[in-house]
Amino acid sequence: MPGGVPLRVIARHTDDAAKEYRLLGVLAATGLPVPRPLALVDGVVVTEYVDGLPDLAAPPARMAELLVRIHRAVTDPAWMPAMDGPPAVNRPALLHGDIWPGNVLWRDGQPVAIIDWEDAARGDPLADVANSRLEVVWARGAQAMRAFTNAYRSAMDLDYRPLPRWDLQVARRQAAAIGGWGFAPRQLRRMRAQLGWFARQAVMATRGE
Repeated sequence: MPGGVPLRVIARHTDDAAKEYRLLGVLAATGLPVPRPLALVDGVVVTEYVDGLPDLAAPPARMAELLVRIHRAVTDPAWMPAMDGPPAVNRPALLHGDIWPGNVLWRDGQPVAIIDWEDAARGDPLADVANSRLEVVWARGAQAMRAFTNAYRSAMDLDYRPLPRWDLQVARRQAAAIGGWGFAPRQLRRMRAQLGWFARQAVMATRGE
């Protein structure tokens, strides 16, 4: 720890590390709570250490507020890679790519750092909303997901009609990955059941388009 300053080291593929290092610098300058980047050396990002812990019980409205701040932080993220998915109907925004309660550090009830930006991209904000909706279902349940969605929608004037299609894309992607995350069998069964519900509500919504 040079000079006694606590550090956090993030090892990435070289291209990903350079992207994340630049992005953290841009976001820190906007006032968004992110770890301040200190150095980039041989594919390793060194950031300041932030004293905080994830809170899986974080209020859904606070999570929505953070996502809104991310989507408003950079007005023209053209230098970021494009997110795959359904055709965008809303103006492209900066996407975190994996916003869930575990990727926000809290201290004394306040968010102090949004971490793990390796999946960041540009694209329709609904891509982030859909991913967070499923993560909130897993962390807090369907009612919390609705509270999160309502809070986000009240702050962002978007075309939400394609949201069920983004939900479906997220459900398909996570269904293929969830078995490799190392969860205990009982927890994995619960999460698969919640994932099934999430996918079904998306299918029903697309049929009503």
